Amino acid sequence: MRWKELGVICCPGYGMTETANLVSGNGDPWDYPASVGMPYPEQEVKIVDGEIWVRGDHLMLGYYNDPEETEKIFTPDGWLKTGDLGKIDENGLLYITGRSKNIIVLPSGENISPEELETALGKIPLIKDALVREAKIGGRTVLEAEVFPNGPVLAAMHIENAEAAIRGAVEKLNASLPPYKVIQNLIVRKEDFKRSASMKIIRN
Repeated sequence: MRWKELGVICCPGYGMTETANLVSGNGDPWDYPASVGMPYPEQEVKIVDGEIWVRGDHLMLGYYNDPEETEKIFTPDGWLKTGDLGKIDENGLLYITGRSKNIIVLPSGENISPEELETALGKIPLIKDALVREAKIGGRTVLEAEVFPNGPVLAAMHIENAEAAIRGAVEKLNASLPPYKVIQNLIVRKEDFKRSASMKIIRN
């Protein structure tokens, strides 16, 4: 909501190259800040096993000279499997919750979207960025988070022990989560994450 304080209106949307870029757009970001909006007309959008599927004349015909990859992404009846996880609410608004290839399957059988937890961690003012993954500790599979402190916020709040403050904030977050989503190992980084050319965190 910081953009609102600056007088800037940001309208989020969703799309990918394979869908001619745009699938949905949010013209009401104040009331629905977490949504990527309503799907545009002249297309179909549905959720199948948590994954967003799209169908319409705006879709690509296929990957150039790569029929195998084309067959993987398209169903026989023309639905494009985006690889993005999402949901559609009672108002028809679309939400992105993660990427199917990043899903963590715990020994208990629970499926965890790391992006969901990363978003929750990112709402902690003391944290600038976060990365959640599966880790093996003491022979057990646990959820592990690496976080990079938000230096300017820590300085403005006159917090000297950044790691202790961040760990305390994450403990409060854990208390609000179901047991299988609790972050059991936390790493507070001294340096920023390695990033791609588009400034996305590189997942190892």
